[in-house]
Amino acid sequence: MKRFSFETATLVLLTISGYAVAQNVQARYDTSCGYLANKIHCYGGATSIEVKKSDTSMITLDILNLSQSTADELKTKWTYVTTDTRGADVRPRDGPQCVLLPDGETMILSGGFTAGNNKLNSQAISFNAKSVSWADYGSYNEVPYGVRQIYHAPSTYVPDHGIAFYGGLETNYNKSFSIPGVNVTAYQDDKSDIRNFGYLSLTFLDIRNPSNPWSVYPNQKNTPTYLGRYQTSVFDAKSNRIFYFGGKYQDPPSLTVIYYTFKNSVTFDMTKGEWGSQDFNGVGPTTRTGHSTTLTNPDYCFTLNLDSYQWTQQSLQGPDNPILIRTQHSAVPVNNDTLFIVFGKDPINVPTLSLLILNVSDTSRITLLNSFVDPNVPAVDPTTKLPYSENYTLSKGAIIGVGVGSAIAKKDTVGHNEGTSAMEVDWDKIETKYVPAPTKPFGYTTEASDNNSTMIDRSTMYFQETVQTNNKLQRPNVLDGDRLTDTSDIKLLQRPDGRIS
Repeated sequence: MKRFSFETATLVLLTISGYAVAQNVQARYDTSCGYLANKIHCYGGATSIEVKKSDTSMITLDILNLSQSTADELKTKWTYVTTDTRGADVRPRDGPQCVLLPDGETMILSGGFTAGNNKLNSQAISFNAKSVSWADYGSYNEVPYGVRQIYHAPSTYVPDHGIAFYGGLETNYNKSFSIPGVNVTAYQDDKSDIRNFGYLSLTFLDIRNPSNPWSVYPNQKNTPTYLGRYQTSVFDAKSNRIFYFGGKYQDPPSLTVIYYTFKNSVTFDMTKGEWGSQDFNGVGPTTRTGHSTTLTNPDYCFTLNLDSYQWTQQSLQGPDNPILIRTQHSAVPVNNDTLFIVFGKDPINVPTLSLLILNVSDTSRITLLNSFVDPNVPAVDPTTKLPYSENYTLSKGAIIGVGVGSAIAKKDTVGHNEGTSAMEVDWDKIETKYVPAPTKPFGYTTEASDNNSTMIDRSTMYFQETVQTNNKLQRPNVLDGDRLTDTSDIKLLQRPDGRIS
């Protein structure tokens, strides 16, 4: 869900743009945000913690015209946006997959949870910032069970293929669904209308083919035994692999939810068509309990180097005034040197309007800024970008990953709310994902498909030629995060094939 580059790069996020309406914007969390047309755009999100209900509001922050403004000033400058739905179903949805395409104009929103057995008519929709309008790209339709409404699945853009989905959760499901040798009912909570698995294999959405946008990578080898959800994913062009971080899964008949460790990562090799695992070196993120007091020590931020596969613990220091400690927030990369952290919940579980501005021009020395100066406007006194602290260091070297946060220990069972605990406070979702921009023109169109859905038959999977590794490509810079949860008393993923030892 995001777009940003240190050199020429792409990342995954959600964005909205449009006609601005002057109106007070409420604090919110779980928004889908991104940077398009020189503005930060945010879609949806929830404003109440008593009853979580996402809305369809689209808001924008015009940081170009607000250049030189402080973080405190910017938080009051959000405005609502009016868009043209063009018949697309943009009803409220929780936990959708959100990806910003590298054309710099288009956001993809796929799936999402809708309560009350009210299935979405438009599962996959796109928003275009130039036309300020939506388009419908049909639903994921799997033979013979029909449309599957999946959410909280990791998603990442793969050049020349589209958006890669895997795992996740499903709602409004077909109860006749079957998998050979698997007791599907053990994964279902009919009362909550949640099935604890989503995409069964690596699935792609490519809107360049509007008449048939959905496809499945054929003949996948060594498919993982367990399907995760709440994971994040990154495509690394140098190794031509997709990396999956964090998340959790279920191992029926046990109702206990199991958390993946950060000792390794599940991977998919786009050249070989093979699932595997990459072990990591060093001391990575550990399990921990507690709330904001836990974050006073340095054991909550780590960087991962994908050349050496080495975890490195970092030390973060910042002022007490900005709300550094937050959860369920959005990270928005801007230009090549700035990262905005917007909305989320504060340490006492209250939605916040406050925002953070990070200088990421030097990945070995990321600093917290008091104000934002857009390079597209005339030069100003550089003192306006002085950091709060000269010691506010986030990462060193060739950094491609970040895991930060602290969480209260918990066990989940089927049917229990898997949302963030009221005491969970992490500074994770600097979950931007950088991948090299393709060398070809994208040619994306926002024209909607004539079909409402595309049928996927797992017995006759078709896919285009796989991406080939280019040895000249440079390793992308990636900042990625996930919630770190206590797993001291539950089983952990250890084997490279994704099985439990």
